[in-house]
Amino acid sequence: DRIVLEETFHLSYPYVFSVDGIYYMVPETFMAESINIYQAEAFPYEWKHVATIASGRDFVDPAIFYHIGLWWMFASDTASVNCYLYYSADLLSGWEEHPLSPIVVDNDKARPGGRAFIYDNDRIIRLSQNGGTVKAVEVDTLTETDYAEHEIPESPILTGTGVGWNSVGMHHFDPWWTGDQWIAAVDGNSGDSNWSIGIYSTSGAPQSGVIW
Repeated sequence: DRIVLEETFHLSYPYVFSVDGIYYMVPETFMAESINIYQAEAFPYEWKHVATIASGRDFVDPAIFYHIGLWWMFASDTASVNCYLYYSADLLSGWEEHPLSPIVVDNDKARPGGRAFIYDNDRIIRLSQNGGTVKAVEVDTLTETDYAEHEIPESPILTGTGVGWNSVGMHHFDPWWTGDQWIAAVDGNSGDSNWSIGIYSTSGAPQSGVIW
C-alpha cells in the first residue's frame, strides 16, 4: 500500500528473509553493479542500507541461504546465462567468490528463479528461470572449493499453462514450509506483459530443517 524502498537505481526482486528476528531484504540492483543488503527498521515499511556484499557486475536475482556454518549466494547477470556463487561466514561482510564461479556458463538454467531452500534434512534446491519456466536443480556438492549440481527429474516445476493468468509463462517460485505443508508465491504471465501473483500449496512433502 506504499513505497517501502526507493533508490536512484533500478530495484526489483525484493528477496526478504529473517535472521534471529531481524528482517533483511536483498533486492536486484543491477544498475548499481552491486548486491546490497537492507535491514528493516520497522518491518515491512522502513528499511536502511547496511551492507554491500558484492560489486563489479550487473548482478540480477541474488538468492542467499545459510548452510552448515556459511552463507551462500547464487546470482546471475543481465545476460541471464551465467550463475555466480559467493560465500561468507558473516551475512554482512567478508563475501568471496567461489573458485569455480561461474558455476553455470552459457545455459538457460543460470538465472535464479526464487528462494534457494533446504529440505529433507540437507537437500539443497537451487531454482532457475528463463522468463517462461522455473527449473529446480539439486546441489550435490557445496564446499568452499567444490561445487556440483544436477537438474531433478521433476524439473521444470512451473511452466505456462496455455490459458488464464499464467498462460504464457512463469518465472518465480518462493517456497515456505508452514509446519505441515509447503506454500509458494509464484508469478504468471498472461501475455502483453501482464503479470499476476498466485499461491500454490502441497502436502506430504518431507521437511526437517530450516527454510531460507
